[in-house]
Amino acid sequence: MLFSISQPGWCAISVAASVFFIGAMLLMHVGLKLPDDTRAALAEHRRRNRWKIYFLAPVMLAIELATNLLDADRASDVLFLYSVALAALPVALFPVRGRMFRDYVAMQRNPGVKIKLDRLMMAWVCGVLFVAVVASVLALTVPSPYSG
Repeated sequence: MLFSISQPGWCAISVAASVFFIGAMLLMHVGLKLPDDTRAALAEHRRRNRWKIYFLAPVMLAIELATNLLDADRASDVLFLYSVALAALPVALFPVRGRMFRDYVAMQRNPGVKIKLDRLMMAWVCGVLFVAVVASVLALTVPSPYSG
């Protein structure tokens, strides 16, 4: 059932995953209580580097996809893996974004002090990405009971 979607369908899904990824990463800090100086620094950084997100990220992703899609037989598989990867990153980062920004603020305020990484945050991010990888590999390797 998963790979009965046509290649143009997977192209549309991968474009939607790209839009979701870019939008989610741009909105990652929305709703967080950040100090004014940190919020101003983030706004300045985004203003200076906005073209990179809107231009460079999609171009680099398109180049990567184009090189992997040269084998037409595996195009649906590559588009599936691409979509899973782009959807999994914001899903892994969004619940722990407050902890990430808290560590970022601590590093900005104390540049010489080593900040200890939050083990819960690292376990969550690694766990979500591990599940995404294992689930996508299983989806590609395990034969479907509907295939005949």
